Amino acid sequence: MAASPYQVRPARLSDLPAYVPLHQAAFAGSMGVELGKRYVTNFLKWFITDPEALNLICEADGRLAGYAFGAPQGYNTRMNRALIGTIALATITHPWLFARSGFLAQLPERLRHLLGRSNKAPSPALSSDEPPRRLFRMVGLGVSPDFRRQGIGQQLIKAYEDEAWARGYEALQLSVYENNSGARALYETCGWKPIKSNGKVVTYQTDRPTV
Repeated sequence: MAASPYQVRPARLSDLPAYVPLHQAAFAGSMGVELGKRYVTNFLKWFITDPEALNLICEADGRLAGYAFGAPQGYNTRMNRALIGTIALATITHPWLFARSGFLAQLPERLRHLLGRSNKAPSPALSSDEPPRRLFRMVGLGVSPDFRRQGIGQQLIKAYEDEAWARGYEALQLSVYENNSGARALYETCGWKPIKSNGKVVTYQTDRPTV
């Protein structure tokens, strides 16, 4: 069997010049991308350098073909505290964001994360007699337009799962817009199951394989 022409490896800070524009394109219109390049750079840098986070890229012949990154459930507080200066500067230099209805709606929750007081309930255990499960969140996944329909998304997800299981996590989750049919099809092809929806965002989960 021929070897895959793609290599999946941990992302490095030296990848950022190609990584940042790819993420900006993949998540165009999202609140994070709207905060500007400085924020996106520091956001991705956090997931590269944080010891508990996971940040993988797929490359072919030295070109960035795709990426996947995430962190343990509850990472938001640590990340927002680390990026508070960047967030404040981005808000000042992008005042038009205040006109977006979603931006103001997110501020109270972001403040609660900074204080470590998120009002979102932790993910429930499988039963009342079991402890909460160790969950790892996939925060971002993107594939370069030049490399789509070549199985890179599946390869990244498999590598991401393998690393999370090796770290002892019991389940992986991610959230995706309900109307993003392409992404949803990819996750379902990889065996992820939708577990809840608020009518706009769907949460998917996959569980650690049993031996």
